[in-house]
Amino acid sequence: MHLQASDPQGLGVVIHCDLNGNPFQCGPTCVLDLPEGQGTASFTAVSDSGRTASGSASWKLDSAPPELAAQLQGGTEGKNGWYTSAPVNLACTASDATSGVASIEYRLDGGAWGSAASATADGMHALECRARDNAGNMSQAGAQANIDSGSPTTSIVLPDGVWLAGHTTVRGSTKDAVSGLADVQVTLDGGSSWTSLGSGGNWEYGWDTRTVSDGGHSFSARGEDNAGNLESPQVVNVRVDNTPPVVSLAPSWRLSEGGKFTAEDSGSGIGSVCVVFSGNGIQPRTLTFSAPSPEITWDGIDGSGAHVGYGTYLASVTVCDLLGNCASAQGQVLNPAPPPPKPTWPRPTRTPTSTPTPTPTLTPRPSQSPRPVASQTSRPAPSVGAGIPAPVRPVPLPAEEPRPWVIWPFIGLLGLVAGVGSTFAIDQRAGEWRAMRAHLRTLFESQPGAEADPGQGGKK
Repeated sequence: MHLQASDPQGLGVVIHCDLNGNPFQCGPTCVLDLPEGQGTASFTAVSDSGRTASGSASWKLDSAPPELAAQLQGGTEGKNGWYTSAPVNLACTASDATSGVASIEYRLDGGAWGSAASATADGMHALECRARDNAGNMSQAGAQANIDSGSPTTSIVLPDGVWLAGHTTVRGSTKDAVSGLADVQVTLDGGSSWTSLGSGGNWEYGWDTRTVSDGGHSFSARGEDNAGNLESPQVVNVRVDNTPPVVSLAPSWRLSEGGKFTAEDSGSGIGSVCVVFSGNGIQPRTLTFSAPSPEITWDGIDGSGAHVGYGTYLASVTVCDLLGNCASAQGQVLNPAPPPPKPTWPRPTRTPTSTPTPTPTLTPRPSQSPRPVASQTSRPAPSVGAGIPAPVRPVPLPAEEPRPWVIWPFIGLLGLVAGVGSTFAIDQRAGEWRAMRAHLRTLFESQPGAEADPGQGGKK
């Protein structure tokens, strides 16, 4: 409070003051520090002339802001200062002992001031409040509301129903976009014992499938975020096959044949069949098939394209299932040399034993007179001297070379005629046999060089 007094004649002045019962005095000018609150100040100015002047004044003083307290309400508290459900509200209380609280206002994330502040969306939010007293003093408070109502999401890079064998690596990815990932856990066959893989978003799990039995199994993974949200397990059903196929191969077979062969796999199935023919100094020949056949056959050509020789060769069969489990079997392929040819000796000629036939009685027929044959004679040479012709000797014809091959047809015909004649002598059916005899005679006469008539017994 500021007080000032003066005397018209310029004389000195002293001010006597009472401030809420506290007296004091000062010169013609003074400044009083008023206490907080309200009251009345009484004062009297006394001049050196003895004259006085009195007065009073009331005041109200509130220089302190209101007291303000902020608190979050609602939602579900999780871990690490996070809420796992909304809404989260800001509640503020204010007090002012002097002038009193005039108003309280709220705002969310730096927005406009209003009558309330409430966070409903996932994320980090700033909730604020301010209080104003009747003197115009103002105070401000607030709180951070972090909300993550969703759990992490996990993706397992493993197809459902896939076949696994041996030591395999299961890969996956777990993400949380709000509060962040805190941990990834995995388990087998729905067990309650979970293995932690850490907070890495992209994770790997080494699984030795040989520790479990062949057949169906499940692999589960889940994530937990920093707010404490635990993901429902993500499950992939798999099948394990660590047993090789069952293979059977005949112990031996000939090259021209096929070796009996069977291959079975009760798990992932047959993936490949590989046969290697080797041994006996040949270049190995490899044949590959995608499925087993009832027999193993070989065309006898080695790896260099050459035909193999006689001998015994090794056939090695390797059968693998679709997961690489393999089993083998061996057999022998025989290519024996042919036996030497057996000597053949000419069979002795056996003379057929003829059955004697009765000699037919021939009926005598009149014989024909022989035809005259002209003989060649040389002309008489002129005699020397007396002119008496000398006796002439017949000149012999040149001897003809024997042709034995010409005789055999005639001998055959003569035998046939004799048989027919004997039959004719026995059988009295003369008409039929005469016709046959005439036919044979014609046939005989048509032969070159024929002279005898088998039917007449004479000469032409």
